[in-house]
Amino acid sequence: MKKLLFVLTFLFTTIISNSHASNLISDQWGVVVKVTPITQTTTFQTPRYKKVCQQKNNSEQKMANMIIGGLVGSVIGNQVSDRHGAGTVGALFGTLIGADKSNYPRKINCYEETYYITETQNYTSHYRLKVRTRNGYQIINSKYLYNVHDIIQLN
Repeated sequence: MKKLLFVLTFLFTTIISNSHASNLISDQWGVVVKVTPITQTTTFQTPRYKKVCQQKNNSEQKMANMIIGGLVGSVIGNQVSDRHGAGTVGALFGTLIGADKSNYPRKINCYEETYYITETQNYTSHYRLKVRTRNGYQIINSKYLYNVHDIIQLN
């Protein structure tokens, strides 16, 4: 009789502990049925740089050459001809010759210009999982990627 009582107590304890453990395990675990990645979009501006150069004529030197050409042309026109207005015509030609001289020093002004390009980037922020548990289906968010049929622990 003692043996029978001992065996029954042992079986009863084993069955209760297995039952309790199976409830505990099935409540905390689930099987992944569906995985949906959730994406977000970020917009940011990236600076770019380019070199811009502008070339300018030295207009002061050009003006000085025109004045000198006009004076020299006027003197030459008056010396060559005694006619009225010859100095004016000589001044006009001297001014044109002085303006036509092409060896003026050129000024080059360069600077760096900044402009921005707007870029967008899509990235996966988290995953929405549909999990089958003993008590039905649950939707949970996870930062980790799981495959369908993975067994995961629920918190």
